[in-house]
Amino acid sequence: MGSIKTLKSVEVLENFSLVNIPESFYDLPLLQRLTFSISSDRVSENIGKLTNLQELGIEFHKKKNDNNIYFPEEIIQLTRLKTVELAAMGFPNKNTSVSINNIVASAQAKAFLKTLLK
Repeated sequence: MGSIKTLKSVEVLENFSLVNIPESFYDLPLLQRLTFSISSDRVSENIGKLTNLQELGIEFHKKKNDNNIYFPEEIIQLTRLKTVELAAMGFPNKNTSVSINNIVASAQAKAFLKTLLK
């Protein structure tokens, strides 16, 4: 799918075999909406390449026993991003919602995400 350069929207849910978003998806120049389930607690720094992204939704199916989600500094390069929805299965407290306190990132990236989190 990463070779379909005109793709504007991708939704892949309930696919627990994917550890992360496939790297080829970060080369989709027109992608505006990305919704994914991954069995990880990290987002690749390549997320910054999706400069047309307006909506981001990630459901993390964590295997680690902590309450943290890790976002790279490159998230702040997504200047068109309007909404971010995050959920995480596997938190020790069984809470599926992710708050800004659960996000591990630089202060600048946290401030950027705080304004977008629903």
